[in-house]
Amino acid sequence: MNWQHFFIRNIIISITGVAFTALKSASTSSDGVIRFENVLLNEGNGYNSATGEFTAPTDGVYVFSWTILTKETEAIAADLYLGSSRKARLFADARGGTTSNSMDDSASNTIAIRLTRGQKVSIRVDSVWDNFVDGNNWSSFSGHRIFIYITALK
Repeated sequence: MNWQHFFIRNIIISITGVAFTALKSASTSSDGVIRFENVLLNEGNGYNSATGEFTAPTDGVYVFSWTILTKETEAIAADLYLGSSRKARLFADARGGTTSNSMDDSASNTIAIRLTRGQKVSIRVDSVWDNFVDGNNWSSFSGHRIFIYITALK
């Protein structure tokens, strides 16, 4: 790799962190975007608990993780979307028993993805499967920027 050095004068660059963690407070049974209401951290103000969407405040590479717990006798697919495009999936399957002899199930996934400022990321329930997401802070959605892009003019 050919490295070049740039000397920048009279420019102040401020780089702030971007990270969020939100938990699902209320259990829900609905299709579409999952809204994680209990926001523990929202550095950079990218996560909106009212819409369930993260909006990238800057260009960069971001890492997202999500965990979904579903109740006994149900199965759920919860997918990470960038805008209207599905980028990653998870599947939790608690079927196979009755309410007296079965257990809940959970699944997690993590993905690194390049975003440009203003792009939106959300976790959505796939309506082909059941749609129960357990709250009580069992289900979660988090993300953080791992690096940014800075372009220097020559």
